[in-house]
Amino acid sequence: MQAVIIDDGTLDTVVQITAKGTTWIERYDSDYRYGFDPDPDISTEYFLEEIIDNVLDEMRQDAQLTQQMNEWAYG
Repeated sequence: MQAVIIDDGTLDTVVQITAKGTTWIERYDSDYRYGFDPDPDISTEYFLEEIIDNVLDEMRQDAQLTQQMNEWAYG
């Protein structure tokens, strides 16, 4: 999984996320990006790690929901 900043604007930061062969683009508020640490480089590193963690959490939740639905449907 990879998260890369593709547009670094004043008000927002655009990130390209690639996971399991799928690529999508998300837009985040730049205040969020710089809110992790006073050092902009460190904050950006934490920001990208947070995005990856959030995507992984969503993927886990989707997998659990799919498993629950299969158990319900097929017993």
